[in-house]
Amino acid sequence: MFFSRLFKRFFPVDRRSSPRGEAGPVRSVRTEAAVAPPPSPFLPLSALHDGMAPPPAATAPAGPRFSRSVHGLLPAQQDRVRPVLHEGFTPTQPIRHALFLAGRARELERAIEAIEYQNAHLVIFGERGRGKTSFANVLVQLAASAGYGVVQHACHAEASFDHLFSAIIGKVRSRYLRRAAERFAAGDLTADPSGLGQHSRLGASEVTEILGGITTGRLLIVIDEFDRIRSETIKNEFVELLKNLSDLGARVTFVVVGVAQTLTELLALHLSIQRNLVTIHLPLLDDRDIEALIRRGAETAGLEFLPEASELVVQFAKRSPHFAQLLCHHGARTGMRRGSTRIERRHIIEGLLTIVEEAKFVHDDAYRRALGGDDVATADLLFATAQCRTDDVGQFTATSVAEVCRAISTNGTADPAAALHRLTLPEGGGILKCLPDIPEPRYSFIDPTLRFYVLLRQASARGLI
Repeated sequence: MFFSRLFKRFFPVDRRSSPRGEAGPVRSVRTEAAVAPPPSPFLPLSALHDGMAPPPAATAPAGPRFSRSVHGLLPAQQDRVRPVLHEGFTPTQPIRHALFLAGRARELERAIEAIEYQNAHLVIFGERGRGKTSFANVLVQLAASAGYGVVQHACHAEASFDHLFSAIIGKVRSRYLRRAAERFAAGDLTADPSGLGQHSRLGASEVTEILGGITTGRLLIVIDEFDRIRSETIKNEFVELLKNLSDLGARVTFVVVGVAQTLTELLALHLSIQRNLVTIHLPLLDDRDIEALIRRGAETAGLEFLPEASELVVQFAKRSPHFAQLLCHHGARTGMRRGSTRIERRHIIEGLLTIVEEAKFVHDDAYRRALGGDDVATADLLFATAQCRTDDVGQFTATSVAEVCRAISTNGTADPAAALHRLTLPEGGGILKCLPDIPEPRYSFIDPTLRFYVLLRQASARGLI
């Protein structure tokens, strides 16, 4: 299959049997065994390109540049720092090229299999900072290169179902909607795909008629930021649309992307739709994937991360691709401003301290309430909470926290479960949330960036950075 061949070109599959984290990778949620049927007649008709060109080398971006307006006030290396880091490490922007996506080969292979062999819709979810939009961007890139029509759309909280799908259908190329336009002209459709804003409200039935009428090619529609939609009515109508299109065998695949720890947080599910969905949870990366992320970014930027610098990034990133990018960006910027393309441990440490200073305005109030004063045991508990073992979702138990407390403190914590419960309350900063579980409750940070901030603040206070 064209799609699959492109994937194998960029992601030689690593058949590692070792688990990604302590609890192992989260598997796709399915109600039936996934069986690959014969090749679909709806696969792309265009010929496969021999290969995809790598992204252009880092060059200074055109257009206004602040460094020009303050000529003489910034270090001479400033002109080189900006374009190089813009290509190598992008913590504030999602990845857009397959060459830069680290550690997601298995998930990407599963997504392509679901689209190409099962004709299933996808739901991609995970906590913030896991690279969901980057994953979707690479999937879109591979799909477009394989001949699929692609549409990307980001949700906003105030959107109605009508507004959402008017915007999405408005981005679909006219050649896919030609049949629907002909049916509207003949009076068979109530909504005109070429002028949706002038006609009656779009519901699941109307969108099904429009998209179900596609007879040429194959269309992939990616809806990002789906977690912004809070209306259960919109979610239910969307689920109905997915079921309708699946029942028709339509040439349209939806990819839903959003922030969530569980699937039900993101999408209202019914038993009737589960067989038409493949869900892909993006877990935390393992350390080897973080190391690969560092190498690829450094090669792109023309930099060398010394082993001790890479080790420090892995230690503090805690398996998060976003935080690894952030640490590399600040460390590399520090090194290059010092006139070096060899990034050392001291450059990463200076970058860590910069991150702490910049994040104080966001997290310091919650951190101080969690700390509650000068109690050493509480400080040790916070440090242990930020350092302890987690599963692939980022959750941990009081037992895991107690293990770290015993290793870093002679005092320990008399009752770590009670201390963790305090951190879920407003007077304790509200930095954790508790999920009842058996045999003991599981905890996670209310915001993944809080774990990073607590870790850096405590490491700094203890003279470790």
